[in-house]
Amino acid sequence: MLASQALETLSLALAELEDPGLTSLRIVDVQPGFSSDLTALLACPAADYEAALRTLPRMEGRLRSELAYALQRKRVPRLVLALVSEEELTRVADEEGEEP
Repeated sequence: MLASQALETLSLALAELEDPGLTSLRIVDVQPGFSSDLTALLACPAADYEAALRTLPRMEGRLRSELAYALQRKRVPRLVLALVSEEELTRVADEEGEEP
């Protein structure tokens, strides 16, 4: 439940950011990690990968703030952002016989 709520919240927050380096990003998955960590898997086209890699760290605090507001918890989970290209995501899904 926490991961699905985080996925929805982060997707909406990412869509609201007006940063050209992040416009092509999408949240693919959110998984609980160790203790109270959440790992968000983000995908973007390979052409935008470098720009997203440079811009994403600046936005991490904003995304975490949005998460804190939506979850209304005493302690906000630490957010770990993992970036992958759409092409890599498709390749892995093809190898595993899944849909990206």
